[in-house]
Amino acid sequence: MHQLDEERVAVLLKIVPLSFVLFWCIGKLTRWFYVPEPMKEAPETWCAYVVSWTHALISGQLALFCCLTEETWMENSWFAYQIQCFSTGYFMMDTLVSIWSKEKYNTAEVYVHHFVIIIFVNYAHLTCPCSGYGAWNYTCEISNVFLHSRKMTRFIGYSKSSDIYKKMNVAYLGTFAVFRLLPQCLVLYKSSLDLQEDLSCFVMCGPLQLYLVYVGMHTARKVIRNEFREKTL
Repeated sequence: MHQLDEERVAVLLKIVPLSFVLFWCIGKLTRWFYVPEPMKEAPETWCAYVVSWTHALISGQLALFCCLTEETWMENSWFAYQIQCFSTGYFMMDTLVSIWSKEKYNTAEVYVHHFVIIIFVNYAHLTCPCSGYGAWNYTCEISNVFLHSRKMTRFIGYSKSSDIYKKMNVAYLGTFAVFRLLPQCLVLYKSSLDLQEDLSCFVMCGPLQLYLVYVGMHTARKVIRNEFREKTL
């Protein structure tokens, strides 16, 4: 088993607290400045979605920029690793705030996902050469912008039959295919080739990547079932 990379640990300990505080402040400012009338009874849920949308917008663009500017395909870099640290701060904040909240807006699936990212994915980044894969994985956040937007339009008061809600569904599924399913499947394929000679990393990273692919497909399947399939039956 590989030793922890001390330089990466130091970066993790610097960026995660800053990211945690940043997103916590965004949530507080959101509740202070604007909560739509339909969400007056559940303001923490609204704030959580705004914060999640903000994280998706920032990290998705950073990941895409990282992927487009890398010199070699899925190369390891400090920039890619810093995106992982930045997102870890968000996931930790969201987990703790959700547990503390009386509204209990997160599901068990979300908690499992956050736990996997915070513990297992970070451990993989600290012990294996996989930061380049992480940047490609985080392009999925581009699709999450629209995943959260569709929910937020409902919170604001739009119906499921509204034009904007329908467009958000289509935008989500389109960006899911391009920025989530395709990149994460490519990472699964390339990591399985790159890490074959490093058994410990291969055994650790392979199942984690399969889990990430599964989460994305499971979410998309629920959207298709709820928004499209039921209307055609």
